[in-house]
Amino acid sequence: MSRTRGFIAIAHVARSHGTQGELRLQPLTHSPERFNVREHHAVRPPRGSYFVHEMIGAEVRTDEGKTVGRIVDVLTLPANDAWVVRTNGTDVLLPAVKAIIKHVDLERRTVVIHAMEGLFE
Repeated sequence: MSRTRGFIAIAHVARSHGTQGELRLQPLTHSPERFNVREHHAVRPPRGSYFVHEMIGAEVRTDEGKTVGRIVDVLTLPANDAWVVRTNGTDVLLPAVKAIIKHVDLERRTVVIHAMEGLFE
């Protein structure tokens, strides 16, 4: 396996997959299961950043206490991430920026936002 600046290559990108940035990887080992990382061993993202799997399914509420939906996907866009919030059968893109995201509680799986006027109407 090749090493680059302290990292060990465990796979290479075989091709793109889907329309949301997914990739198919080709393992560079005969035992890829040995590279599974338990969450408690993973390096935590910086304060105010979260793993995608932590956000999926989180309930979204306004700072006025109104439940507006659940996060069903996270999109990585050029300017910032956007959380896809499913509300009443409709998907709404919510910019994941400090002006909107007021509090994330990973234990309770809730997000409090300041909803811009008309965003969820």
